[in-house]
Amino acid sequence: EGEGLVSSVVQSALLAVSTNLDNLSVGVAYGSCDGRVRFGWDANCVVALLSFLSTFASVALGAGLTYYVPSLYLVRTSGAVLFLVGVYLLLSNHTPNQNGICHDVRTTNTSQQPPQQPQQPRRVSLYEATLLGLSLTMTNVGTGVVGGLVELDSLTTALMSACTSPC
Repeated sequence: EGEGLVSSVVQSALLAVSTNLDNLSVGVAYGSCDGRVRFGWDANCVVALLSFLSTFASVALGAGLTYYVPSLYLVRTSGAVLFLVGVYLLLSNHTPNQNGICHDVRTTNTSQQPPQQPQQPRRVSLYEATLLGLSLTMTNVGTGVVGGLVELDSLTTALMSACTSPC
């Protein structure tokens, strides 16, 4: 029983980390703005809460499906879903300019004008964090359902997802 619990926690942690790798690219994008955009603790909490809620609901949904769908189909479907999520993540492009995070391109100052004074960093609003969090939860839904299909604990997996989700 103890080994099964440890195995389940490790599986939940690995699922959470792999699901939230897209958050890393978002964090890198914000970081590439030379400190002009600040992602505060409140915005991180919003993203983490949305990650928790979406993962919990999707793992519970996946667990519920095990009562209605034969296990042979669940194994095949879960493999296909994980494959499709991986393809989606490989093909998606999270660049700062595409998402409007950084509006200017770094150029060398070839004119005789003096360089501009650095601007005050802009904090990401809770509204922006909510939109970002909702978009980042799309991967949590697919992998969360698969986590439920393989009988991972909803609460453990959701907590792990929330802990690994901040940008």
